[in-house]
Amino acid sequence: MNLDELYPGARVAISGPGITLQGRVEGVFRVDRPAQTRITVWGQLGGTIIIPADMAHLVTITEVES
Repeated sequence: MNLDELYPGARVAISGPGITLQGRVEGVFRVDRPAQTRITVWGQLGGTIIIPADMAHLVTITEVES
């Protein structure tokens, strides 16, 4: 799964340099300046992650079963 496929309600595990989130996606916000994606995940390992556009290739998103 990639950033463009994320949608609210998806159950995912997101990992990247120094961060791991797992749970249900609450919101996906794309910002143009600076180019970035903000993802809010609700769950035991939840939180908010801001992914700059030039760093998106370092993030792994895996859909998990509920």
